[in-house]
Amino acid sequence: MRAMTQRWGVGLVGSGLVTRSIHIPALAALGDLFALRSLWDVNPALAQATAASCGAQAAPSLEAMLADPAIDVVMIGSPAQFHAGQAIAALRAGKKAVLVEKPLCSTPQEAEDIAQVARETGGLVLVGAMHLFDPAWRFMEQQVAAQDSAPSLIRSCIILPPNGRFDQWASEEILPPPPAGSPPLLRSEVMMMEGAIMGLAIHDLPLVRRLLRDDAGVQVTSAKRLSPFGYMLSIKAGEQLVDLFAFMHGHWRPEWTLTATALDWQAHAEFTPSFVMAGSGSASFTAKGASHAMIPQADNGYAGEWQAIAAFLSGEAAPPDPQDVVRDFLFAHAIAQQACALVAKEMAQ
Repeated sequence: MRAMTQRWGVGLVGSGLVTRSIHIPALAALGDLFALRSLWDVNPALAQATAASCGAQAAPSLEAMLADPAIDVVMIGSPAQFHAGQAIAALRAGKKAVLVEKPLCSTPQEAEDIAQVARETGGLVLVGAMHLFDPAWRFMEQQVAAQDSAPSLIRSCIILPPNGRFDQWASEEILPPPPAGSPPLLRSEVMMMEGAIMGLAIHDLPLVRRLLRDDAGVQVTSAKRLSPFGYMLSIKAGEQLVDLFAFMHGHWRPEWTLTATALDWQAHAEFTPSFVMAGSGSASFTAKGASHAMIPQADNGYAGEWQAIAAFLSGEAAPPDPQDVVRDFLFAHAIAQQACALVAKEMAQ
């Protein structure tokens, strides 16, 4: 545990949009808790420019950053196929905490490997699912947990204006691609569905999982990719139903909501769009004719991620079980695999 006057040293892996628009501003606002010391990117010029913009040093290599004793926490914002190797390297280097951007990794085995190394080293692993740390979700989760009945229907709706980041996500191979002999259109449709789920739906899938009684037997019953970017998914988990909808439209107005409905109550949260440092979402809960609401708070989930890390490292909060991030990944991975299989089957007919 550190003295109150000391700050946790942070190293950032990757100089992309997530690093520049989210983590650097969030860390700057939490200067009493963290000191951004180092940044590494495969593009040295980009690393130098980004580091200079925030008063950090550009590390000559990832190994050099991980060997720096002044670095306590590492944020990994590289493409997903590198997450597992970099997270494991950071843990084995003795870093106290690793924050991995979504998704955690590329395969179930990689997820299990990360958790195993976290247990061996005692390091903390968190995934940057910002809505898990948003006050709106915390309010919603608390209200739902106090009910005797579980939600019978869960709906996630994400409607956003065009964002180049989502196009990039759609081109990253998170799941194994279709066989090389597949028709080009089939490969494209499957990979776009995969990218939409593992790049966009994954923001709120950890929340959806926590609203289910049992996520082990999740079944995707319908999957449709929306053009130019989006999806409609129907999912069954026991007696509970889940509807996931996302669409990139041509106008400015966004909508990002999560709703859980039971026979005798309803919980609803509205979140701000990605990359927006504009306070938290809002939430409401209605039961027995009465409603309770939470207005937006000053800090959103981006700040909440880092505040949670500080609380875990200082001993103010119990650290999460490493298996939690594995369960979240396996849940999303299963949905993506099943949805891609349904798309491939429909395209092949």
